[in-house]
Amino acid sequence: MKRILFVDDDPEFLAALRALFVGAQPGWEFEFAAGGEAAWELAAQKPFDAIVADLAMPGMDGAQLLTKVLNRLPRTVRILLSGQDDRESAVKLLGVAHRYLAKPCDAAELRDTLARAFALSETLANEQLQQLTSQIKSLPSLPDLYVNLLNELRRHDPSLPKIVQIISQDFGMCTKLLQLVNSAAFGLHQPLNGVEDAVTYLGVETIKGLVLTLQIFSLFQRVRIKDFSYEDLWTHSWTTGMWAKRIVVAETRNHVQAEQAFVAGLLHDVGKLVLASALPEQFQTAVSLQRSQKLPLRLAEQITFHTTHAEVGAYLLGLWGIPAPVVEAIAWHHQPQKDPSGNFSIVTAVHVASGLEHEHNGVVFREHPDLNQDYLHAIGVSERQGFWHEGIWDSSQG
Repeated sequence: MKRILFVDDDPEFLAALRALFVGAQPGWEFEFAAGGEAAWELAAQKPFDAIVADLAMPGMDGAQLLTKVLNRLPRTVRILLSGQDDRESAVKLLGVAHRYLAKPCDAAELRDTLARAFALSETLANEQLQQLTSQIKSLPSLPDLYVNLLNELRRHDPSLPKIVQIISQDFGMCTKLLQLVNSAAFGLHQPLNGVEDAVTYLGVETIKGLVLTLQIFSLFQRVRIKDFSYEDLWTHSWTTGMWAKRIVVAETRNHVQAEQAFVAGLLHDVGKLVLASALPEQFQTAVSLQRSQKLPLRLAEQITFHTTHAEVGAYLLGLWGIPAPVVEAIAWHHQPQKDPSGNFSIVTAVHVASGLEHEHNGVVFREHPDLNQDYLHAIGVSERQGFWHEGIWDSSQG
C-alpha cells in the first residue's frame, strides 16, 4: 500500500483531488492536509510514501514543508505544485522536490509522476543495493563548486557575472570546460575564449551539467583496474550525453528534456566510478569476469555485487537531490522496460545513445546486444533506430 499526502490551503482544490483520486487507484491510500503545518503534524505521526504540496501557502509554504521532509524523512517522494506566477521559483527548488508540476494539474500526469517515483524508489530500495552501499565507508558529498552554482541559480535574480565568478574559481575546471565547448561536438564556427562566452552561448543548464560531471569525475580516487580505462569511460559518457540530447530533440523538440538527457547521459555510468574507487578488488573481479566470459559488464557486476553500476550511480545521485528524470534514466538505462510510462522518454534516449556508442566502438558482444528491441517495439519507436543512428553518425562526423 502506497500512502500519499496532498497539501494545499485551497479547500476546493483539495476537494477536487479527493474526487479524482480516492478509490481510483488500487493499492494507493490518500490523505489531505489544509496547509504546511497540518501536513507536517501528519507526516511526523506516520510515514507517507509521497507528499504532494502546493508552493504558495501561507505560514509554512510548500518549499519549507518539503525541506523539512527532505531533512527528516529523506525516503519520502516530494512533489511540488505551483501556479504560473511561481513557476520560475519552483524550478529553482528542484532538489528540495523530486518533481515540479504546474497547476492546474492534470490528474493523469500527476498519477504518472507518482507511479514513476514509486518505481524508482523500489529500484533503489532493494536489499542487495542497501547491503553494498553499507560496505562503502563514505560516499562523497555533492561537490562544493556545484552547490555554490545551484545556490546562485536559486536566487530570485541570478547573476551571470556571479555564475562566471563561481566557475572561474577552479582553473582546471575552466580549462576543461572550454576544451569541451570548443570540441567538434558543439559545432562552433568560432572558438569561445572565456567562461562567460561559454555560459552565454550554451545556456546555464548545459554548463551546470558539464560542471557537475567534471567535478564528479575528479572526485573519485583513480584506482588502477586492469582492463578498465577511466579515459574510455569519460569518452563514452560524453558521447552518450551528446547523442541522448540529439535523440530527444529529434523526437520531442523539448529542450528541457533534452538538457536532462544530456546530463543523464554524461552521468549514466557514474556508478562505475563509485565501485572502482570504493570497492576496487571486487570491481576488478567483475571486470575480469566480463573479459573472460565475454559478458556485458552489468551482468558481471550482478554476479559479483548482486546489483549494477546503474543502481549504484542512481542511488548516489538520488542522495544528492539530482532531479528525478535524470536519476530514472541512470537507474534504468540498461533496463528501460522498468520505466512505467510506456512511452518515449529520457530513459529511452540514454538507453539508445549508450547502446549505439558501444556499437560504434565495438564493445558489444554479438550474443548480448545492448539495445532492448522488445522495449523499443513496445513503445512504438523501433523503426526510428535507423534515423537516430544516421543522424548521430552524421553529426559526429561533421
